[in-house]
Amino acid sequence: MGTDGVWFFADGNLWRSAYAGGQPTLVPANLAANSVRGEPRPAPGGQQVAFACGASLCLLPLRAGQPDGALTAISQGAGLEPSEIAWAADGSRLAVVDRSSNPSLAVNLAIVSREGTVIFTAEIAPSDVAESPQWTSDGKTVLVQTYPYHGRRIIAVDLLSRRVLDLSQAHWDAYFALSPDGTQLLLNNGRGDFWTAALIRRS
Repeated sequence: MGTDGVWFFADGNLWRSAYAGGQPTLVPANLAANSVRGEPRPAPGGQQVAFACGASLCLLPLRAGQPDGALTAISQGAGLEPSEIAWAADGSRLAVVDRSSNPSLAVNLAIVSREGTVIFTAEIAPSDVAESPQWTSDGKTVLVQTYPYHGRRIIAVDLLSRRVLDLSQAHWDAYFALSPDGTQLLLNNGRGDFWTAALIRRS
């Protein structure tokens, strides 16, 4: 989704459906040869849209919701397979979950600039799936729900120190959502129980 509507792929084409209603409009991006997959993620401010294309991350510049330049494909190598993408609130960076189709390989988080430079990568799980990254409002931390060995882990990546922290606690067995102000986690165990926990940064 974007601030102006819902973006989606259909038959290899990029479309936008405005929140105000009406018919979806085609975004003529000529994506036929790029093996698009997943969901398109427009940047805050609407100047770019990011999506997975084959084993790469693709960035398409936009102006007034239409393509405004060439498509850029970013790959860290043959093993890069973006599965989930999220923009920072200011649109300056993306957090990309890099999960190989080989389930035995580690899951990584890549931080990528809006220009397409890979800033750094960090391993966040030994294997299996992960959900979409969640940025704190100050852009200093990214949190990801991971499921190594079918478990549930809450992983935080501190972008200043580049440390990877496991926030999970014994017996939590929890799913999480980050509050809009980035100060709390809403947790649930999938069995009807909900609770909150403060997210505290220690220097």
